[in-house]
Amino acid sequence: MMVWSSARREEGQALVVVLVLAAIAVPLIISGISVARGLSVGGGQGGGISRSQYAAMTADAMVAQTTDLVDGAAPRPSATLTWTDSDESFHYAHYAVVDGEVLREHDGLTTTVARRVVAARFSRVGKTLIFAIDLESADGTQTKRIEIFARSLQ
Repeated sequence: MMVWSSARREEGQALVVVLVLAAIAVPLIISGISVARGLSVGGGQGGGISRSQYAAMTADAMVAQTTDLVDGAAPRPSATLTWTDSDESFHYAHYAVVDGEVLREHDGLTTTVARRVVAARFSRVGKTLIFAIDLESADGTQTKRIEIFARSLQ
């Protein structure tokens, strides 16, 4: 009789541990899915903006010292950002829509930022660079808007 009650207590403790772990893990998994969906607007294979491209766009904008975007002017379908690094090496990033894709040319290497692009609008307000990309999705057109403070922008 004593063995039965001890085994039942261990099963109860194991159940409590499983429930506590589930209570912690489920919200983390759901929030991770939400972040991934927020970065990859457009759904489906090849749609949206990948995390790596989002990071590259943000990094380019943060270090930009000059741009062809005019403060307060109407948005444009392309943008060029330039900067010099600590070794005095010149760098640039050019963004433009080509055949339904936003392409990023960085120091001569071209990568695709987003596919299934309906339109892209690049603008500047003070030292804030704004990238607004309209993406085709199952729900219609969705806009991914990225605003980055370019601390070194002249």
